[in-house]
Amino acid sequence: MKVTPLEIRQKTFEKKLRGYDKEEVQAFLLSLSQEWEKVIEENRELRIKLQTSEKEVEKLREVEESLFKTLKTAEDTGANVIEQANKQADLNVRESQWKAESIINEAKGKAKDYLIDAENKAKYILDDMLEELRKLEKNYSVLKGYKNDLLTEIKSISNEIADKVSRIEQSGEKDIDKAIRDAKEEVRSLRPANDIIRDVLSSEGGTKNTKFEPDDIADNTEKENEEVARKLEEERKAIEEEAERLRLEAERQKEEAEVAKKKEEELLRLKEAEERKKAEAAKLIKEQEEKKSKAEKERKSRVSSDPNDEEEGSFFDNLD
Repeated sequence: MKVTPLEIRQKTFEKKLRGYDKEEVQAFLLSLSQEWEKVIEENRELRIKLQTSEKEVEKLREVEESLFKTLKTAEDTGANVIEQANKQADLNVRESQWKAESIINEAKGKAKDYLIDAENKAKYILDDMLEELRKLEKNYSVLKGYKNDLLTEIKSISNEIADKVSRIEQSGEKDIDKAIRDAKEEVRSLRPANDIIRDVLSSEGGTKNTKFEPDDIADNTEKENEEVARKLEEERKAIEEEAERLRLEAERQKEEAEVAKKKEEELLRLKEAEERKKAEAAKLIKEQEEKKSKAEKERKSRVSSDPNDEEEGSFFDNLD
């Protein structure tokens, strides 16, 4: 049953003998109505504050739940991003290493092939030069023999001519002209040395116009060496370019890892901020609960301020 201050002030009692003093009763009821009005007003204010606090607590709980979900999602997303970045970085590093090893092995194989080819060509050229030198040595020996034979023949002819000249001088001047003509015919009958040399070269499988030119062989060898050096230089440049590309790729992966690390730090800062907000919300909830408990104690303390009046105490306890 609820009682208002107005009902207390307007309350009347039946008159009996030995009853209470009417003025004292009226004064008490007036004072009681005033105090009761204050209690009701304070109770109303406390109810409003309690409702406001409960609404704030509910909002804070909703905010806490939302922040927890957001933090959980951010943590999961950050973990996935970091894991994917680490996997991609490992994959890129392995792929770069494999490519670098493949390029190096390929370059080594090509360089080895070039060296083998150059060695084979040099050996072939050297064999040709040795064969040509052997032919020249053989031809030189043959020509030397022809030279000796030719000198012997010339010496013999000279001796014969000298003998004939002596005989002509002894026989008379009439046969001088004839002897000179005969000597000239014998000299003309001798084969020229150039023809003999050409015949020797022809007998060895050459031709009349065959010439041994060592400079041509040296030029060819130099050209082959220049070609090998050029190819090796091209391979070296290609390897340097690929190494530079791999270095840039490693730097890019390092930058991505730094970005991922910064994101992780940002997530940690966000988590710390959320923890602080949760702590503040818990603190505020605790303060509101303490205020609520304190207000409840004050209300009960006011209601039970008169320990001698048990009926009034129970009456005030039922006024909620």
